[in-house]
Amino acid sequence: MEPEQSASAPTPAIGAGRVRRLLRTGVFVVLGVWLGMTLVAWAVRDRLLFQPPAPSYSAGAAWLVTLVGEPNLACRYQPGLAGAPLVIISHGNAEDLGGIGWWVRGLQAEGFSVLAYDYPGYGQSSGSATVATSTAAAVRVYDYAVGELGYPAERIVVYGRSLGGALAAYQAQQRPVAGLILESAFTSAYRVMTRIAIVPGDVFNNLDVVASNPAPVLVVHGRRDRVIPVWHGQALAAAASGSELYLDDAGHNDPSDPARRATVSAFIRRCMAPQPSVEGGAGPSGVAP
Repeated sequence: MEPEQSASAPTPAIGAGRVRRLLRTGVFVVLGVWLGMTLVAWAVRDRLLFQPPAPSYSAGAAWLVTLVGEPNLACRYQPGLAGAPLVIISHGNAEDLGGIGWWVRGLQAEGFSVLAYDYPGYGQSSGSATVATSTAAAVRVYDYAVGELGYPAERIVVYGRSLGGALAAYQAQQRPVAGLILESAFTSAYRVMTRIAIVPGDVFNNLDVVASNPAPVLVVHGRRDRVIPVWHGQALAAAASGSELYLDDAGHNDPSDPARRATVSAFIRRCMAPQPSVEGGAGPSGVAP
């Protein structure tokens, strides 16, 4: 007697209507997630980008210069040698003027004049930091350097670190400069988290700025940077025509080594065309305390 063969039940076919409903549901889910990410990014953008520390200096600091306006902007102007070019510094997210004395002194020791500033809500600057207020502050500081301190555009290099790279890039986009230095900077704000541009409304698109900026660009980045990975620096250098790229083994907040500082100083000097001394713009010589 032959054994009985078990007959498997036929798999029911999925109708075309059901497939369309599943596809529509999937599209709605993806759109919902995308819209949610967009709204969250918009709502918390400024709070994530700007995290001012407690002020590390007082309103009586000897080097403090205040640009009176709305808001008041705290600045640190340290003149270098007579006729020296000016380096305008835009610092990182969790820093203020009191915490970057090493940076200012290092540049001044190379013979450069230095002008640094605090974003609104940082240090002794009034107001609160947003994309709009920080970019406006960056332009005000540049205009102060030209209009009040007397530095011509061809003697000004703008230099930003981390978040400050976006403000330095904005200065170079809005005003003429002799050179732009981006240290540990990002390609754009949202791409620090997503790598690719999937969320609309991205801000501080440094890639677009360097691609269209006519001034020389130096990009400095550490291979061990875990906050803003090194691919950001490599992408910025690739986008900027005729840029220079310096890579070392530093992390995001590691102190700069002599080789990095020497690279920056040499770049600033190359940006300077032969120029007569700046009238009234150099101030007394010496190294900042």
